[in-house]
Amino acid sequence: MKKISLALFSFLLMFPCPSNGDITPEERSNSIKPLSTERAVSTPNYEVKRKDLKIGVLLPLSGDFAELGTKAKNGVELALKVFNNQNKAELVPVYQDTEKGEEALEEFYKAGNSDPLFAGMIGPVQNDLLLKVKTLAENYRLVTVSPSAAAVEKIKGSQYFFSDAVFPEDEGRVMAEFTIKNLKKKKAGVIYPANNAYGKACALAYKEELKKLGGEVTKEEKFEEGSFDYKEQMLALGGIDPRIVKDILSAEKNNLESIVSKLVNQVRAFLPPATEKKKNSLVLVKFVNAGRAAAQLSEETDYAQIISEKLSYGLGKFKDVQLPKLAEVKKYIAQKGFNKTALAGHFDSSVVITGEIYEKTPLTYSARVTVEKIEEKAAVEITFDFSASDKLITNPEGLEVVYLPVSLFDAESIISHLAFFELKVPYLGSAVLNDRKFIANMKLSESEIYFTGAFNPGSAIPEVAGFIQAYKDTYFEEPDYYAAAAFDAANILLHAIGRGAVTKEEVKNAVSNISSIDLVTGAAAYVEGGIKKDLHILGISGKELIEVK
Repeated sequence: MKKISLALFSFLLMFPCPSNGDITPEERSNSIKPLSTERAVSTPNYEVKRKDLKIGVLLPLSGDFAELGTKAKNGVELALKVFNNQNKAELVPVYQDTEKGEEALEEFYKAGNSDPLFAGMIGPVQNDLLLKVKTLAENYRLVTVSPSAAAVEKIKGSQYFFSDAVFPEDEGRVMAEFTIKNLKKKKAGVIYPANNAYGKACALAYKEELKKLGGEVTKEEKFEEGSFDYKEQMLALGGIDPRIVKDILSAEKNNLESIVSKLVNQVRAFLPPATEKKKNSLVLVKFVNAGRAAAQLSEETDYAQIISEKLSYGLGKFKDVQLPKLAEVKKYIAQKGFNKTALAGHFDSSVVITGEIYEKTPLTYSARVTVEKIEEKAAVEITFDFSASDKLITNPEGLEVVYLPVSLFDAESIISHLAFFELKVPYLGSAVLNDRKFIANMKLSESEIYFTGAFNPGSAIPEVAGFIQAYKDTYFEEPDYYAAAAFDAANILLHAIGRGAVTKEEVKNAVSNISSIDLVTGAAAYVEGGIKKDLHILGISGKELIEVK
């Protein structure tokens, strides 16, 4: 077989996103399918030694935060009601309005310390009281569990103060675990606000946990919170501005056509001289992309299709050449199978042209075109190389997910930017995205989004669904996060009492020995001097809200 090699040419074409790992969409959907809808609200069967203990509750029962305080109060009372009913106990809450000032708060702790029936405290719910209450809990040796008061750094090492709130450390850790174990992804990009301590802490926790689990953050970008333009960050993450693609492809179109023009000349040089009565009848079979699955190609990157079409047009415009349409040849092969002799006979042709496109590296390709005279059993092989420009590589780092611990205000805009700049991978966020309006808007998009969710009022998880129904039956309204968090904080103390704790010291020890407890806002455990939270994960996939963890 005669071989002809064309000179090396380059042309700019849109390059596809790299393959996102080995997991198929079906396998991923199996790992994130919705959960069971069984409903129940209960506590374990305890052996309560002292059934008349008191539990102090620190809440804003007046002022601007009274509504929040009422929700939390309802959560505490529901927890006590369930516990008392199941254990034939008469534990009672004793309330202190945190709006009455710090002096009143300290007096409350003094009274609790001196009262042997005081088992512990629940509260506060406001972040600004966290350090003050922590100090009081330690000074008066009275175990205190906060439902929702949080800071950038998790409270650890205190023997008497515990917070069951959502901390950035838990947010980042849980989402990293979800990335590796559920989504089966290992390469992540992160974008977060440089001027927001919470977002920075989430990003750091995610990065560290991902590395521990065998993953890697390959791209990390920052922005100023409240920005409207994230173009710089999108390009740095590996995105591409679709507005410039058409201009570049149009400007470089002649380079591709130059290659095809030379290919046409090489093919024609192999053909016998034609006459007015006898044209050269050819069959051109669509080239194939060797080693590339069709799912990995787009209209702009199916080089076999592009070159086949241009070669067909280039040969067909000559009056001495006759060839059927590519679609007709494709249809025949689909019905009868591929056989060069049969093809030539069916289309009354003497020459069959086939070709393959090989991907040598993510940027360079090699083409091999075979022109065969069927009757003479003679053939020529034409080879040439070409490359795609690195200026148009989308997602060169092969990011499989993008984690964005950002505000609700920034989230929707950033997600729109990510999609516009062709970074179409699963997006991961923090609990702030658990917002009804945001979820409704994202359901209208094509994006795949997952976020931590401390509380989902539509949950199908048995513990959560049972709490929601019990709350509705008791208070004739839907619970919110503060009601759920207070219910959980109360249950941490009640768990200690249920395990036989009577004195304040026994309650402290019992809380410190909690290895795992299922709560409405996510399972909790005492680890390394603090409460480790295993948050729920919600997602928007196929335009539907799903609960995946």
